[in-house]
Amino acid sequence: MKKILRKSRFVCLPVVSLLLVLSCEKAVTPPESVPTNPLDIPGLPVTTITQGPAQGSVLATSSATFRWSGNSEVGAFSCRLNGGTWSFWSTRTDTTIDDIDDGSCLFEVKSRHKNNITEEQNFPTRSFSVDAIQGPAAIFYPRRKAVTVSQSFTYDIRAEDVSGLLGCKLAMTYDPAIIKIDTIVAGDLVKKNGGFAESYLTRDPSGVKVVFEAVILGGTPKGVTGSGALATLTCRVVGAQQANLVFVQTETLYRDTGNKPLTIRQLVGGKVVAK
Repeated sequence: MKKILRKSRFVCLPVVSLLLVLSCEKAVTPPESVPTNPLDIPGLPVTTITQGPAQGSVLATSSATFRWSGNSEVGAFSCRLNGGTWSFWSTRTDTTIDDIDDGSCLFEVKSRHKNNITEEQNFPTRSFSVDAIQGPAAIFYPRRKAVTVSQSFTYDIRAEDVSGLLGCKLAMTYDPAIIKIDTIVAGDLVKKNGGFAESYLTRDPSGVKVVFEAVILGGTPKGVTGSGALATLTCRVVGAQQANLVFVQTETLYRDTGNKPLTIRQLVGGKVVAK
């Protein structure tokens, strides 16, 4: 009987050893699932611009429309142009921007997570240019100006792509219940060749129109060529609303060094938005 018991111990040892080896093996972890859509990055909101001016394109208009989409983590979007104020968070996936000034532009749109906390860091951008003004022209610059109610501000009228300009007459209408025009003076363009301006300001008795006239005296060569501020208005807005400054086409004109009319191809009024 002793021999049989001793033999059974030797038989059990290999079994125990095998169980110890199996228990020490590392548990196999199933591989993590990989998103099939590259936009579905777990936990992060991601935005894609789907429509709008192409990267590096040049627009012949002062308006642009953009559309975008987001992945499943997105709760809201915000956008802006040229480093301005970000728009309010919204579920909208498109915007149309009007009154864009000529020059280089940068559109940006970002998203916020559904938790209303996490914001997209590497959001998409789109660079493009606007070339909507065909001179000779007279334009308010910028096209849209944001101001504070009751505070005085200046607003330029620019001459664009003029040649041999010696004089101007700028007639404009406005709503005096919204905006007050205190003064209008000649801009820096008239001094380009070392000359100066003799100017006159006439106010319509009705209070809805002003006419600014200027002639460039002195300077070599006579007259000015190029683009720049032709006149500068000093104004005040008396209510939190939009005020429009509109050129009177039949009365606004340029004259060359021979006192002959210069063709004005475009007249672009101004919009003042008060907050």
